[in-house]
Amino acid sequence: MDLGCVGEAVLEELWSKVILRAMELVSETDDIMFEKGSFREFSKHISQLSIIFEALHTKRVEATSLKSTTVTLEALHSQLNKACKIIKDYKSRSKLLLMLNSHSVLKQMQELTTEIAGTIALLQLANMDTTLKLKFDVDKIINNVRSVEFSSRTKTEAIASEIEKSIASHVINRDHTIELLHKIAEACGTSMNASLVQNELALLKQEKEELEAQKKQSEALQLSQLITFLYSSDMVLYPPEEEFIAHQQNSFDSLSCPLYHELMMEPVTIVCGHNFERKAIQEHFRHGMISCPICKQELPSVELTPNLSLLASIKQWKQRDMDIKFQSAVSGINSNDHGILNASLDNLQGLMEMPRYREVVSEKGLITKMVELLQRNNSNIPAVLKCLYYLSCHCDENKEIIVEVGALSYILKCFYKGETNTNAITILLELSTNAKLQEKIGNTKYCIPLLVSMLHNDNHDVAHKAEKVLINLSSFTHFVIKMAEAGHFKPFVFHFTEGSLETRASMAAALVDIQIGDDKIKSFEHRHFICKLVEMLSSHSPACIGACLKCINKLLLHSKMVICFLDDTSAISQLITLLTSASVEKHWKLETIEVLRSLIANFQTSDIQKYPQLQDLQSPKNVNLFMCLATTAEPRLRLKSLQLLIVLTEKLEIAQNLVRCNKDEIDNLFGSFNTYQPPEVRKQVIKLIYNISKKHPAGVPLPAAQAAEYAIYALVAILNSSPDNMERSIAAGIISQLPTNEIIDQILHRSEALKTIQEVLCTIDNRHPRIRAPNEDESLLENALAALVRYTQHTNPDDQTQVCDFELYPSLVCILSSGSSLAKEYAAIALAHLSQSAIISTDDANIISKQSNNVSMHKRVRFFPKMFQRFSSSIPQKSMCSIHGSSCSSKHTFCLVKADAVKPLVHTLSDTGSGAAEAALTALSTMLNDSRTLSRAVGAIVDNEGVTGIVEVLERGTLSAKTKALNLFHKILEHTEIRNRQFQRAERILIHLLTEDTLKKRAALVLRQMKILPDQSSFF
Repeated sequence: MDLGCVGEAVLEELWSKVILRAMELVSETDDIMFEKGSFREFSKHISQLSIIFEALHTKRVEATSLKSTTVTLEALHSQLNKACKIIKDYKSRSKLLLMLNSHSVLKQMQELTTEIAGTIALLQLANMDTTLKLKFDVDKIINNVRSVEFSSRTKTEAIASEIEKSIASHVINRDHTIELLHKIAEACGTSMNASLVQNELALLKQEKEELEAQKKQSEALQLSQLITFLYSSDMVLYPPEEEFIAHQQNSFDSLSCPLYHELMMEPVTIVCGHNFERKAIQEHFRHGMISCPICKQELPSVELTPNLSLLASIKQWKQRDMDIKFQSAVSGINSNDHGILNASLDNLQGLMEMPRYREVVSEKGLITKMVELLQRNNSNIPAVLKCLYYLSCHCDENKEIIVEVGALSYILKCFYKGETNTNAITILLELSTNAKLQEKIGNTKYCIPLLVSMLHNDNHDVAHKAEKVLINLSSFTHFVIKMAEAGHFKPFVFHFTEGSLETRASMAAALVDIQIGDDKIKSFEHRHFICKLVEMLSSHSPACIGACLKCINKLLLHSKMVICFLDDTSAISQLITLLTSASVEKHWKLETIEVLRSLIANFQTSDIQKYPQLQDLQSPKNVNLFMCLATTAEPRLRLKSLQLLIVLTEKLEIAQNLVRCNKDEIDNLFGSFNTYQPPEVRKQVIKLIYNISKKHPAGVPLPAAQAAEYAIYALVAILNSSPDNMERSIAAGIISQLPTNEIIDQILHRSEALKTIQEVLCTIDNRHPRIRAPNEDESLLENALAALVRYTQHTNPDDQTQVCDFELYPSLVCILSSGSSLAKEYAAIALAHLSQSAIISTDDANIISKQSNNVSMHKRVRFFPKMFQRFSSSIPQKSMCSIHGSSCSSKHTFCLVKADAVKPLVHTLSDTGSGAAEAALTALSTMLNDSRTLSRAVGAIVDNEGVTGIVEVLERGTLSAKTKALNLFHKILEHTEIRNRQFQRAERILIHLLTEDTLKKRAALVLRQMKILPDQSSFF
C-alpha cells in the first residue's frame, strides 16, 4: 500500500477525532455551575473552531507537511480530551469541594487554553489562496481562545475563604454553617435544602473512600472536615454509631504506628519511605535490625525524617474524632435510653473543656436541657454538673441562664441535704464571680448559712471553695451580716475595717444582736478593727456613737477583748470625753459608763503598769467625776456610776484612797440614807462604802457627829429588815469595819444588830429551827460573823455580855463543822476572843481573892457584875470541867471544853488552805495560857486528836499558821508524850521544816524536845 495514502487516512481520522472532541467539549460546558461566564466564552470559541475544522475537512484543505500536521492534531486532540476530563470532574464533584478547589481547577483550564491556542497556531494548511477567509477565521479563534480568562470571582473566593476559616478554627457554629451553605447554593444557582446537603455528603464520602484507598490521608482528612462541616448544619442526622466506629477505625489504622499499633505522636519517615513512631523505629534499630519492618528492604542508613505532613494529618484526625464524638454526644443527651444518655453525658463532660464545644452547646440552647437532667434520678449527675461548670466558665450570659433555669436552687437543695458535691460548689463559685448574680445568690434562702456550715466540711476542697464564694459575696454589707449571724465573722471584720462610717454604724448595730461564742471571738481580736470601732466614738452622729458603744459592750462580754481595747491608746480617753460632753445624750452616757465598767472589771490588776491609759481611770480628776455622777446624777446614771466606782475601787488601790479622801462626796453617799433611794441604788451605795472600808486600817470613813450615828442606825436597819440578803451581807460587812471607839460601841450596843446576827447564825443551828431565815446566804453568814468578831473583842465587855445573853456559842461551834472556810475562820476568832476574855476575867477575880480572902461572893459580884452575868446562862449545867474542875462554873467563866468546842476546833485544823486553821490554833492556844491548868488543857487537846491536826498544819499550812502550830506543839511536848506513829510523822515534817529559814529555829527546838537533835546542834 502506498505510504502516502496511509498517512492521509491517519490524518483524516485525526481530523474527525479533533472535531468530535471539540463538539463534546462544547457540550460538557453547557451545564457548568461555577464561573459560567469563562467556561461559556471558552465553549463558544471551541464551538467556532469545530465548525471551521469541519469546513476545512470538507474542502480537503491539505497541510503543507503531513507529519507535522499529524503531530499537531494529536496534541490538539489530547488537549481537548484533557479539557473534557477536567470539566467532567469539575461537574461531578461535591459543590462544597468544588467551591474550595475552584481556583486550582480554573488555573488548570487557563493553562490548558493557552496550550490549545498555541497548538492550533501550529497547523500548516495548503491551498491558502482558496481558504484565505478560513485562515483568517482560524487566526481570529486563536486570538479569542488566548484571550479567555479563567479566574474565580471575588464572591466565590470569599465563600471559599470563609469555609476554610471555619474548618481551620474548629469552631462548630450551626448558624454560620447554614449561612455558608446558602451562599454556595446561591453561587450554584440552586436552593438550599436537606436534599442538597445529603447529596453533598454522599459525594464527599465517596471521594474520601477513594482517597483513603489511594493512601492519600491528607486529602481524605480534608474531606472528613468538610463532612463534619455539613453535619454541623443539623440539616441531616449523623451516621449511625457503627458507621462512625468503622470510619474512625479505618482512619486510626492508617495513622497508627505499624510497630506500636497506636496513633503516632511523633511520626518519622525512614529511607524506604515508610512511616513509624520515632520511639518504635529507634527501638527496632537498637536491636540490630537495619531493615524496614514492612517491606523488609535493607536500609542504607537509619536516618529518620520527621513527617510534618503526617503529623498534621494526625492532629486533624484527632480533631475530627472529637467533633464526631461531640455531635454524637449532643444527639445522645436527648435520648430516652438511660445508657445512651449517661454515656453521652460522660463523653460531653470531657469535650466541654474546649471553648469551641462550649460555644456550640451555648448556641444550641442546651443549658436548659442540662438543668432539667439534674432533676432526673437516673441521670449522670456528676457529668451534668461538670458540663454546667464549663458552660458557666464560658461567658457571663451562660451564668445568668444557669441561674434563671433553676440550677442554683438544685445546688442549694443538695447542700441542704448534706450532699456536698465538689462540682456543685465549683459551679456556685464560678457563678458568684458575676457581679449581677452575687446579690441573687446571697438573697437565696439558706444560701449563706449553708455555705458557712460547709467551711468545716471534711473535704478541704469543698471548704476552701465555700469560703471563696463567701468572699465573692462579701462586697455586700447585708451579706456579711448574714455570714456573721451564721457564725462566720472573718468577712464581717474585713468589710467593717474597709467600710465608710455609715457602713460601720449599721454593721455595729447589727453585731449587737448577733450571738458570738467564745470560739469565734478571736475574729475580732484585730487591731485595725478595734481602731475603726473606737474611731466611731468621735463621730458627731448620735446613732453612730450609740451603735459603737453597744457593740463594744457586746464584745467586752468576752474577757479576751479587754486587752484588745486596752491596746488602743485612745479608747479610754474617748470614753471619758463622752462622759464630760454636754452634747451626748443621757442614755449614751449610760452605755459609756457600762463600757468603762466592763473594761475595769475584766482587766488584771497587774496590767495597770503594762497599759498606761489605765492610769487615767484613777486620776483625781476622773475619780471625782465618777463620784460626782454617783451622788448627783439622776437615778439610772447614779446606779451605773456607782457600779463603775465599785469595780474601780476593787481593782485599784489608788482609786480607793481617792474616793475615801473626797469627804464631801462621802458625806453625800451617807447622806443619801436620809432620802428615798431606789433599792438598787442604795445597794450599790453600801457596796461602794464596803469596798473602800474593808482591809483599810482606818475602817469605814464615817461622816462627822450626828451624821455618823444616823449612818450606823441606817446600816443596822438594812441588816435587820432588808429583803435582799446580799444587801444585808454588805451592811454586816460595813459594821464589821466600823472604827473602834466608845461612841460607836454604844450606838451598836443600843441597836438590834446582834440580835440579827444571832438569827443569821441560827440558820445553820438545828437546835433553833424556828429562827431559821427563809434564804440561807453564805456571804451574809460570813459578814455577820465578821461583825460578831467585833462584839467579842475583850475591849468591849458590854458587847461580850450581849453575846452571852444571846447564847451564840453553840452556833459558833456548829459553824466550825459546817460553815465555809471564811465562816470557820471568823467563828474560831470569836471563840478565841471569848476564851481569852474568860481567862483574863478569872485572873482578875483571883487577884482580888488573894488581896481579901474575907470578901464575900456578893462583893465580888458587885465588883465584876458583867463578868459573872456574861456566863450565867450560856454554859449548860454539866459535870465538872476536865480542866478547871469546880472553878469552871457557868456563872463565872467561859471554857472551850464546857462549850464542846475543842474537837470542832481540832477538825478545823485540816482546813489548811485558808485562815481557818490559823484561827483555830489561836483559839486552842488560849487553853494553855493558864499555867495552873496547863497540863490538863494539853491532855484535852491531845485526847481530841489535836496532835494530828497540828502536824497536818505543819505539813500543809501557811507560814504564819506553821509558826503558831510550832509554838503550840512545843507547849504540848513539854507536858506530854505523843504516840509512836504521830512521833515518826512529826519527826519527818519537822526535819523538812529545817530547810525553811523562818521556821528552822523553832523546828529545831521542837526536835530537841523530841530528843532528835542534841543540845549542841548548830541550829541553836
